[in-house]
This record gives sequence, structure tokens and C-alpha cells, in this order.
Amino acid sequence: MPLASDVFRSYGGKRRWKRLTAFSAHVSIGGSLLGPGSTSPPGGPPGGPPGGRPFSREFAIEGDPRGPSLKLFSSTDTDRYFLYRPNRIEIRTRRDALITGMDRPDATLAESAHGRPLNEIERLFLTGNVLWNAIAGPFAGLLPGARTVAAGARQLDIHLPPHADSLCPHRRLLIGDDGMAYRCDYRMPHVHPGVLADMLSAHASFNGILIATLRRARAIEADGRLGTNSLLDVEIFDVRFQ
Repeated sequence: MPLASDVFRSYGGKRRWKRLTAFSAHVSIGGSLLGPGSTSPPGGPPGGPPGGRPFSREFAIEGDPRGPSLKLFSSTDTDRYFLYRPNRIEIRTRRDALITGMDRPDATLAESAHGRPLNEIERLFLTGNVLWNAIAGPFAGLLPGARTVAAGARQLDIHLPPHADSLCPHRRLLIGDDGMAYRCDYRMPHVHPGVLADMLSAHASFNGILIATLRRARAIEADGRLGTNSLLDVEIFDVRFQ
């Protein structure tokens, strides 16, 4: 498919991506889409009482480009780390002992009314999903069972199987003449009732792979215009691929 091929080539090429076995990065993530911050201390029980500020956190992450899997190490929590997979989230000690885990956190999110504060494990599941996809970018379309479909002159739809992404299996990339995506439209009904648009900017190359290092999610209003408030903010630093 010409458009998909152009996009993959602009981001570093399918061949280069498929040779990768691991990545690491430093990231910051925050915004009201993740719910209010927790006032519970690091190492405290999951789902502490909500604070008044939107959730915001910095992580060192380690991931697998061959399939959605991500370890998250919080800068404010030296005793634990968090392991994300598309159908499971775990909280582990730094010595790798399991503290708690949950299968299918997406199911508990789907059963809850919009606006309910997320508990810690749900928030971590959502965070892991967002960050793995932020690193993979259009290369998520190379996962087994995924499909890429041209939806317009400069629009590329990526359809992922549920086992690869239970929160956001469909997304539409808006592509510039340079082959880079400057916007990603998607639905994530577990946490937002409408359509969201990630504005992608500050592309930078790391080991030959192009990454949008800034992502700002806004709601698409009923009249098609973008909302003025950012619901999710992601900034990515120091990406390294192996």
C-alpha cells in the first residue's frame, strides 16, 4: 500500500523496526484523562484517595517493540515497578516479587461510569497502553493480526486485534506531505465518551527511528473542532533502541 509504505519509510523503515528487540526511554505523562493524582505515599496501597490535581508522573520505561509489553519505573517510587501487557497489569517489587496484579483491567474500566476516579492499577494500565503506542507510533500497524488501510488521500487507519490493544484498537493517522503523522484520531470509550485527537509534534530520530516526542490529546467537539483543553500530555526523552 503506497501510503503505509511512505509512512513506514519516513519513520525509519519496516526492516529496521523489525530488527529491534528492545527500547528504553524517559517520559513524562499527565492530564485529566488519567484522573486526579493520588495523595497516597509511594509504596502505599493501590487506589489511594484522589488529590485535587490532574495525574502527572515521570517514568523510565523499558519495552519490547515486537509486541505490547512495557516496564515502568517511577521517579518517585523506588520500591516498585509496573509491568504492562495488553490484558494484564502487575505491580512488582524492584526484586521482581509480585505485589498485586489484575487480568483484563479494561473490563473493569468498561463497567464503570465515566467520571469515576481511576484506581492505581487502572491508571497504570492506561499509562502503559498510551506510552507503548507513543513509542511504536505507526509501527503498531506491523503487529501480528494488524491491518493498515488508506482512509483518504493522506489518512491511514490502523486496526489492531483485541489481544494487541483492548483500549484503542482503531486509530486514524493524518499524514503530512513529508510522510509524518501530525495527528492521531481515536476512541477510548473506557475513559472518554467521544473522539480524541492526539496532536503529534517535535519529531526526533533515535537510532534511525522517528518518534513524535510531544503528544497532546484534545477532544473533538460535535462540530468537528478541537477542544481548547489538553486532556493528556506526553513528552518523551532519551529513547534508545536495541
